[in-house]
Amino acid sequence: MRHERGIEALNLHPIIECLVETRLAWDLSVSDIAARMGSSYFTLKRYERGAEFPSGKMLLKWVDVLGFELVLRHKKPTALPRRRTISLNGTLSRCR
Repeated sequence: MRHERGIEALNLHPIIECLVETRLAWDLSVSDIAARMGSSYFTLKRYERGAEFPSGKMLLKWVDVLGFELVLRHKKPTALPRRRTISLNGTLSRCR
């Protein structure tokens, strides 16, 4: 991915890279996106350079401003946790 000045970005998180590429593709300024997020130009530039990772709240605002939705899902179905045996009044019982 390349920034406005043709500087190659290194080691950006894929989510951040997608957001920066979208902003560039839509020809939006950092100032405009930052204002819509309620952030500053300098803060957003730090996020875009990978110098700082946004908080969850700021990431959600950034995603929303660019018209995306952040979704979390399991990579694969997970097995239920193993049942534990506990003692109740001296007797053994299985947790369910």
